[in-house]
Amino acid sequence: MNEVLNLYAEFCAIKSHPLVTTVQAAGGPKPHTHACGLAVSDIDSTLFTHLFCAFADLDPQTYRITVSSSNNAQFSQFTKTVQLKNPSVQTLLSIGGGNSDKAAFASMASNSASQKTFTDSSINLARS
Repeated sequence: MNEVLNLYAEFCAIKSHPLVTTVQAAGGPKPHTHACGLAVSDIDSTLFTHLFCAFADLDPQTYRITVSSSNNAQFSQFTKTVQLKNPSVQTLLSIGGGNSDKAAFASMASNSASQKTFTDSSINLARS
């Protein structure tokens, strides 16, 4: 049976381009290390079934998913870039992260209208 591999990719604030941080086999220990320096175009996506791009943010006033202008180009090209080498690789977007505003997520989740705003903006971002 093929093991599902996950590649965690994030944007390193210093480099301002997508970077690989950790590779982990499904069911393995939770990754904690970060190694900045590998651009998305350098990822050998033929080795993976799923790739994560991280992190988008939650606007605490509007509850819409946002991507900083400095990362927008890289986020928008992530799926297209990794699928050049592996058209069947699935891509996922991580929202939030360790430094995210937990109160904003709790507030969004407590109201059906803000949940809809969050969901709709997530879908719009995924389709863009």
